Amino acid sequence: MAEPNDKARLRGQPGGAFQLGAPSPLTRTFAALLGSQAIARGIRFVYLIMIARVLSSDEVGVYLYGLAFYQGIMVLSIFGQDVFLSTRLGRSAKRAARLTSHSLTLIALTITLGLIAGLAFVQLTEQRPLVAHAANVFLAALVVRSFVVWVRYGGIAREDATWIPRYELIFRGGEALVGTILLLSGAGLLAICYLHFLALAVEAFFALRLMRRRFGITIRFGRDRRLLTRIAGASAVFAVSTGLLQVLSVAGLITLKLMQPDTAIVAQFGIAMQLLTTLLVVPLSFGGALLPALGRVRRSGGDLEVESLATVIKAALVLGGLVAIFAQALAPWFVSLLFGADFEPAGHAFAWLSWALGPYAVVLIVGQALNSLNSPIRAAWLATATVLLNVVLVVAFVQEGALLAASIALCIASFAGCLLGLLFLNGRIGSPGHGWWARPLAAVVVVGLAMQPEVLPSLLTAPILAALLLLCVWWLGLFSRNELDFVLARLGLHR
Repeated sequence: MAEPNDKARLRGQPGGAFQLGAPSPLTRTFAALLGSQAIARGIRFVYLIMIARVLSSDEVGVYLYGLAFYQGIMVLSIFGQDVFLSTRLGRSAKRAARLTSHSLTLIALTITLGLIAGLAFVQLTEQRPLVAHAANVFLAALVVRSFVVWVRYGGIAREDATWIPRYELIFRGGEALVGTILLLSGAGLLAICYLHFLALAVEAFFALRLMRRRFGITIRFGRDRRLLTRIAGASAVFAVSTGLLQVLSVAGLITLKLMQPDTAIVAQFGIAMQLLTTLLVVPLSFGGALLPALGRVRRSGGDLEVESLATVIKAALVLGGLVAIFAQALAPWFVSLLFGADFEPAGHAFAWLSWALGPYAVVLIVGQALNSLNSPIRAAWLATATVLLNVVLVVAFVQEGALLAASIALCIASFAGCLLGLLFLNGRIGSPGHGWWARPLAAVVVVGLAMQPEVLPSLLTAPILAALLLLCVWWLGLFSRNELDFVLARLGLHR
């Protein structure tokens, strides 16, 4: 937590020199999560390029569908323990071991239920043996990966996440290296599916051992029924709010697969979504780091983390708009270059999806912030409305073109969710008005609409509109000098 005189430092005399100070817990956790997410996404992205180059588009679609299917079940099966641990363990160190053991019991039960439901769904709905086989292997990965993620939540809750980037490099890098060797040696789809399970199983073993050695917590199952009931009750709303928000990244892909049988189309949309989620690394990492920090705000009445929240939301909207401008111009060429000409449609899909980047990031950050600020019901409504709208729009538009339908549906749902989430958040943080977020959102919408007519070649239009967006940011005064000083202070640079 920042010291009481942090704000006084931020309002120092202009032109003062910055001095190096100790980064805050929020900064350290954010840096660790950003590093781990960047490593993981970078490795997975390069690995996906290799998969797309070696396997057929149909097999790539099966692989991406299997990943999306089990990850969608996993984030619900975790049952909100990311928020529960992040907002509860900091309250009393003496109870940490007891809460952790009962949290472990709860997710073991919910993971078992998720696994059974997933196996039943595959058995009832999937007619192709290859797809069913791959999905079942990924469901096995669901179990071990859930425990890996649970250990990470425990580390994040203690604001001790510096070990996570090392694990990402070792295990994700190892999987990608071995998988590439297998593919180049002639192995097929099922080989890399089994490899994914094996890599996560080994990581789960070392992660559970690390919890005992690093945090001094013995891995055991809690058996106090009353405490389990209380944890389940507190986590139920979190399971909806955080779980459904994470399901948003796979809901469109799964719906697309269920609405039409062509897994090649699923591959196109899946690659576009991989690009989008890779660009979401920074806001996702900040949101995860913000959970324990805002938990302290709620308990102590501090407001520095709330200020950083508003700044990051505005930055996410503006930076998302800048990325979308150039993505619309360059994405088809870029995706074809990386993945091959067969995946050019994925580039066009990403050109649409990129406009969802800023609003999507805001939805995720606001959802996590509402949970930490003791507004889980609002977060649950936000998650439910956004995911439901996305699914409904895919179903409604799919006959007009499956790939375009899924892309436009996510854009509309992200903008609607962003608007709803910011309305919820504004009342929760006591902001006097809506201008702080309405102005950057409106600027991005106007620039996005101006980009669509293609009066000039997109390569010429993109830098012009990017300059206009930055001019609007300056003219509207979206970022103050104090906000810049605030960010530098949180990084340990004090004026």
